[in-house]
Amino acid sequence: MLAVRTLMPARKLFSEPMHLLIKDARVLDIGVGGGRTSLHLMGECRTYIGLDYSAPMIEACRARFPFCKEAFSVGDARDLRHLGVAQFDLVLFAFAGLDSVGHEDRQKILSEVHAVLDDEGLFFFSTHSLHAFPFDDAEAQARNAHLDPVELRTRGWVQLTDKRADVFLYYVYPDFQVRQLQQAGFEVIETIDMNGKPFDFRNPPRDWLVTFLCRKV
Repeated sequence: MLAVRTLMPARKLFSEPMHLLIKDARVLDIGVGGGRTSLHLMGECRTYIGLDYSAPMIEACRARFPFCKEAFSVGDARDLRHLGVAQFDLVLFAFAGLDSVGHEDRQKILSEVHAVLDDEGLFFFSTHSLHAFPFDDAEAQARNAHLDPVELRTRGWVQLTDKRADVFLYYVYPDFQVRQLQQAGFEVIETIDMNGKPFDFRNPPRDWLVTFLCRKV
């Protein structure tokens, strides 16, 4: 688990070219957790809302940022209607939070994010990459050994258990993720690997996490 005050390399990479945009942006931070992204965004953007499905996490954020408790609220990314339409310039979904739901709910979240973004608004998120499968970890691989990598390549996505046997996470091939985003009304601007470099679609790394920056079209 990342330290609460540390952003992933891809987030650091995007922070510089997006600095001026963030400064003037209306930001929605989904899956805010303990507030690690809040720390980097709240002082820069025009308006900020931090959303999380977990009430204890929201309480932790309110305790950590007592001067702006009203910025944090409990919410479900599958239903953002209470936030209105075209209300944000930038939506973030922290640390592969999008992968905690199944395929149909994922499509719903993409649709909800598209709705709350203003024209040409940006969506920034990370997701688990299927290029990491089969897993190097023998125990995790044993739990998923029944899956056929060839079949998965055709399908494009699957829910796997990795470090925890009781938690299923959505893994997707990055090229399939691009198509998924296009179908949801987004244009992919950048795809970044775990070293903060442009993702190589022709020779993909076995990184378990890939980060996308896309624009509403």
